[in-house]
Amino acid sequence: MENMYKDIEKFHSRCGVCIRAGGQKTNTKNKVIMTEGPNQLWEVDLLGKIFDQENSKYIFVAIDHYTKWAETRVIERKTAQEIKRAIEELIIKKHGIPARILSDMGLEFNNREVLSLQEKYCFKWEFGSPYHHQTTGAVERVNQTLLNGLKKVSDFGRLEWSSKVPQVTLAYNLAFNRALGTSPYIFKEGTQLELEIDKSTNSRPKTYSRQVLMRLREINFKKYSKAIVKGKIELKRNLKIGDKVLIFRDTFKDKMGEKWWPGYVITDMIGEDAYMVKQEKGNSLIRVNKRHIKLDTSLSD
Repeated sequence: MENMYKDIEKFHSRCGVCIRAGGQKTNTKNKVIMTEGPNQLWEVDLLGKIFDQENSKYIFVAIDHYTKWAETRVIERKTAQEIKRAIEELIIKKHGIPARILSDMGLEFNNREVLSLQEKYCFKWEFGSPYHHQTTGAVERVNQTLLNGLKKVSDFGRLEWSSKVPQVTLAYNLAFNRALGTSPYIFKEGTQLELEIDKSTNSRPKTYSRQVLMRLREINFKKYSKAIVKGKIELKRNLKIGDKVLIFRDTFKDKMGEKWWPGYVITDMIGEDAYMVKQEKGNSLIRVNKRHIKLDTSLSD
């Protein structure tokens, strides 16, 4: 099993699509929100609009702040009725009535139709600051993870992506979470997901005691909270002149577009925080901050 994980990690590090997906690393400081149990706080957001072939769609995203469990749904329009239905079906009917729901102040959430859920189910709706997205940081991070996953399975939007949202959401829920010290699935269910290979080999998924999982979360959440408050770990300068690299170029209008552009070579180091690069097939030089550059480890020439 250990060798399999190493093989997967090696494959991922050489995958050109995987390398070109993803966001830039930042040192942004964030506010830590504290919860003491499941369903105390759900953060919700709307990802999009994202073009899918000829149509544009949105992804409703919700995350239980304590368990980090994510629920998603593709919706055609961001109407109050669609948002209300998603909240009722994905949160309330599946997980019970939450104590609080937190969102940004977008009109898709801040309207009479959606807020009527407070009175119907007796919970509190809270809004994050419109100028400080870190107040809804958990769902923002899930958004980025989902978007990066969809880029990979849809070849940056060239293929249909909306039917892949459940697959990418499951991948998130099965992935290791730093704040938990395990995956949201294991933390919530107390066991690993049973796979087809388990059935064919008569293997039983490993189970975990609730006490062990709670202790694991307590230890890891303390470490994670300190990193969030202080800002992310300082970026290491581990590149050298002559390295082939990718540079980060954001395309705000195209959420599924490639953010990391290959085909550059480092020509010089400037101070502590920047590099000078040039295109492999050109002579024009570009100055790039260390947050916007990474080593090209793909197998492509």
